[in-house]
Amino acid sequence: RDEGKFALGMGFAMMARMFGAAFLPVLTPPWNRIGPAMLPELAGLGFRGLSRFDELPYLAVPAATAGIREINTQVDVIDWRGSRGFVGEGAALGRLVAHLAARRTSVVNAESPTGILTHHLVHDTATWRFLENLQDWLAQRGGLEVFQDPQELWPSPLGGESKG
Repeated sequence: RDEGKFALGMGFAMMARMFGAAFLPVLTPPWNRIGPAMLPELAGLGFRGLSRFDELPYLAVPAATAGIREINTQVDVIDWRGSRGFVGEGAALGRLVAHLAARRTSVVNAESPTGILTHHLVHDTATWRFLENLQDWLAQRGGLEVFQDPQELWPSPLGGESKG
């Protein structure tokens, strides 16, 4: 645990130094996994958010961690267990609609954002085309307000500055 805490602290300091005010202190752990013992350490290191992958059955309430707001993604556009390319339009839209339905039926909090997990370094042409088409479809219907600014999802603590 101490090694992990040290590594996260060093990474936090480096990102804060490199990106300054543009740095958003939200942790997306490698492979979306983090040990439960590390969760209480995040706020003390300066993080104010956590984002992991959440799939059916969705977490009704993400792990409660003092000083940390957890907002997860539910749609992964890459088929990691198969082709390692685009998961396919049907699968991606199915996951998107499933989470929207879970919000509508109160399986999860209706105010919970629906997140799309992207991996820009491994996107193939089909993945980029899907994301562009989804954005265009939403724009044509006046739906771009559904995209939220991460700074609004994880605002600075009231009356305080984040570390860095």
